[in-house]
Amino acid sequence: MDGRANLSALTTYGYTVYLFGNGVIDHLLFALIGFWLFEAFVLAFILLSSVVIKGSFGGLILTAVTLLVLLLLNIAPALVKWNPISLASSYMGLFLGGMTVESLFPAVGVTVVATVASLWLAMFLFGKSNL
Repeated sequence: MDGRANLSALTTYGYTVYLFGNGVIDHLLFALIGFWLFEAFVLAFILLSSVVIKGSFGGLILTAVTLLVLLLLNIAPALVKWNPISLASSYMGLFLGGMTVESLFPAVGVTVVATVASLWLAMFLFGKSNL
């Protein structure tokens, strides 16, 4: 995370403690790390899709379509634990105790592998392209 994200997280945590008085939030660090991993995945996929599709908006459109597909796949209960979207959408379940950290480990694994693969493939394809 960069400094702005850290400042935002600390500010949000500070006013939550001030307004609601409960300073204990279960699994806060894992939720922040999971959201950061999802952001890294999206950025890596933007890089890959921008290398694959030439033009100004092609990479962003492909990324948006991919995220829409992942959102639709998140409807199926069997795929939720493997879907990178669950890292960004299930933090309330972690906070309220409806989910465990261990239930998101498959999504973390898929997200890390997809991020590394996207970055590697983007570098490989960019190296092969003609500027």
